[in-house]
Amino acid sequence: MYYPYLRGKQFELAALQEMASRGKLNGELVHPVIEPVRRNMAKLTSTLATLRDAQVESYLVINPQVGEFKDDNSVLLDFCRKNNGEFKIIPAILILSGTDGKRIVSEIKRNVPNAEKIALIIWKNIEFRQEDINALNLQDKDLELFFYRVPDRAIEQFTTENKMLIFDGFTKQSKNADYPEYDYFSDIPLEYSEGDFHGFGDFQTIGEGYSESGGPVKAVAIHLTYSNKDGYDVIECRHFVSGDGAVIAERYMNALSKLINFREQHPNLFIDSLGLQGLVDLYERKHFPGLGVLKKLSIMHHIETIVSLVE
Repeated sequence: MYYPYLRGKQFELAALQEMASRGKLNGELVHPVIEPVRRNMAKLTSTLATLRDAQVESYLVINPQVGEFKDDNSVLLDFCRKNNGEFKIIPAILILSGTDGKRIVSEIKRNVPNAEKIALIIWKNIEFRQEDINALNLQDKDLELFFYRVPDRAIEQFTTENKMLIFDGFTKQSKNADYPEYDYFSDIPLEYSEGDFHGFGDFQTIGEGYSESGGPVKAVAIHLTYSNKDGYDVIECRHFVSGDGAVIAERYMNALSKLINFREQHPNLFIDSLGLQGLVDLYERKHFPGLGVLKKLSIMHHIETIVSLVE
């Protein structure tokens, strides 16, 4: 099972919505985990409806740690209570140090009584108390547990069979110009089952880090993942970085031209994904739709690439 973790920015929700509407999300394999970041719920609502129509079950984080819900998630909790049945939503809770997991689970069961399952996303650098682990283990039939950067010895103490691993394979640079030609991404999509995990998730080609805006862009970078057939099938990420240009559209077209030229020289490296087709179409039309669309298409390509490996 693949659980892509996305924040609720416009381009991330748009990636899910386009893939679902065009039949590129296999509901048997792909279950998005969405951490909303915008109080305007229109795009989230339409995306969840599209996922529902495509028979894709999704997870909704009800206590986001970034964005506009960070300090008050009451609207989000109310949304989940009213809509989880209609949209096939599974409530998900981020568990950080100091979070009382048992209390939150009880609150969710009380406020969202029709939730068939509840997911806990146990976040990095957390300190476990044995009494908390024991309490959660008593409820393991109702819980699905996700682990992000949690020590193996801690994970082993949880008895549920529904364990999922989240990782961040994207090596983010502070400036686009600093990206190398390619990076190692991960071998977890090929090896996760050896750790008794039911599935895995990642942050695609965006990475865990969150910012409200990207700031001024001096270079444009396009990130595409692929399975290296000459390197034990590990996942790698190729970066196409622009040179200087007078305007952002010139830098964008420069990066896109590098991608197209590379693909012509290595026609079998990338799968022919919906996202890659979108990038080729933009190049052929010489159209600059904005940097958010590049991120959307990169996410789409990555999700389809990972699904092609686990199908």
